Amino acid sequence: MAQNVGNEPLVYKEVDRQFRATCKAIFGREVGELRDFEDWLSPKDFRLDKRKSKISNAPIFLASKYYPKGAKFCSYEESLSALKFEPLNLNETKDIDSLVSAVRERLYYAGDIVLGNSNFTFAASNIFDSSFIYHSINVTDSKYVAFSDEIRISEAVFGCLIAGIMKNAIRALDAYNDSRCLETYKCFFCNDTYFSHGLTNSTDCIFCFNGKNMTRRIGNMELPREKYSELKKKLMSEFAERLSKEHRLPTLLEIVAESNDGADESLLKKIAGKSPGVPTNKEKIEESFSKTTQLILGTPLSGIDRYADWLSSYAVDESKLAKSAASGKPIRIYRNANFMDFPEDRLLLLEEAEELGRMAKMDKKDVEALNLGRLGQIAYFSPVVSVGNSYNMIECPTVEDSMNCYKCNAAYNDKDCAYSYWPRDSQAIIGSNTVFVSSYCLKCFHSKKLQRCLEVDSSENCSELYFGYNCENVISSIFCFNARNMSCAVGNTPISREKFSQIKVQLQDWLVEKLERDKKLPFSILNLGSGRP
Repeated sequence: MAQNVGNEPLVYKEVDRQFRATCKAIFGREVGELRDFEDWLSPKDFRLDKRKSKISNAPIFLASKYYPKGAKFCSYEESLSALKFEPLNLNETKDIDSLVSAVRERLYYAGDIVLGNSNFTFAASNIFDSSFIYHSINVTDSKYVAFSDEIRISEAVFGCLIAGIMKNAIRALDAYNDSRCLETYKCFFCNDTYFSHGLTNSTDCIFCFNGKNMTRRIGNMELPREKYSELKKKLMSEFAERLSKEHRLPTLLEIVAESNDGADESLLKKIAGKSPGVPTNKEKIEESFSKTTQLILGTPLSGIDRYADWLSSYAVDESKLAKSAASGKPIRIYRNANFMDFPEDRLLLLEEAEELGRMAKMDKKDVEALNLGRLGQIAYFSPVVSVGNSYNMIECPTVEDSMNCYKCNAAYNDKDCAYSYWPRDSQAIIGSNTVFVSSYCLKCFHSKKLQRCLEVDSSENCSELYFGYNCENVISSIFCFNARNMSCAVGNTPISREKFSQIKVQLQDWLVEKLERDKKLPFSILNLGSGRP
């Protein structure tokens, strides 16, 4: 593990250099320096939270909006050096209630968390195996990232949200495996794509919607190579000039809002109700819940929906119901990227949107005149994602190559998960938020490579950890915070394996009693440090 939190000038210099290179790749020239575009690039509802360290009074940055106001905070470096976690005495470990009371007083939440092989970050937190990260949070296996949230395996991305395997991207929201893109929503496997929504396997597209395998298109209309190049050059020049002067561009949603046009009514009737029913089997989810609770609690629980409120808390974000503009069928919208901002009179089911994308295009004269006032003819949005092959996905609006999941938003390459947000490359992740490459975890948050863990936040490479925060390589431990390389520890204090086993059984019995009686626990790792139950 290499920790190196660089100072701002060094980090900014390198990230700004990459921003300028990305602008050249997209616009053909630079438009200014990175910090001039902070307001435009910062995603709406950006969760980068600024607090002050109780130890040094210095500013620190946090990645979660859930930490309580009354908690104690410190920097990541302080959590490893200046902060000392006083060992627990015999009286404090006599029972679980005494143990909880003791650790409440000792828990500090850390800002600027940088884990794994990460270095050179500034105003960033929950950074895993990444470098040159500036004003960003929840970044994994990436480099040269600024004003972004929930980024993985990417390089040179700016103002992006929920994006993976990206390169040279500016304001790409809910994106995957794209390069050289600007102001795109829900685009996958796309190159040189600008101001577009709902594209897959497409290249050289501007102002396009809900299409697959598109090439050289503006307003969904395919153009000869020379004509497309001419219009693209004109648009990119106008974008660059406006950015240089105003330091922002209108969003795609703002442009669509200026159009009073809608799709032809006959087209909407043709595509209505294209979404077929898919058979599902909830037994697989119940089996996963029972097995996961057996592994973690020592006792299997049953009836996953009886624990819905507990499992959803801090894990399943807010949602709302709307209707398809074509069929009137209900569509549930989650706060995934900017989906909650999609205009409700322009929403479609996924299959309806794809069908409209195949059929609808702007008129040739409007395309050649770049008349964006007519964009409303094709501008419809779907808050549903389905990429690859998935099976038995129940109430999961955004999925890719997953199976047997229930009430998961952004389930990508997952199996047997439930009540979770973005359980990437994982199995049996339940009631959790942004947990990658993990298995059999219950109520865990913003972590990577966990196994058989309960209530763990901002941690990496941990197993059989109960109530852990900012931990790395911590195994078979309970109530450990800001800890490294520990095993059989309680309250950051290593104890004998026999004594640890006794306390673990006590804790499991206590947890099962609370859950079977109340269907929830009285606290979470995210609010334990509030100093009050």
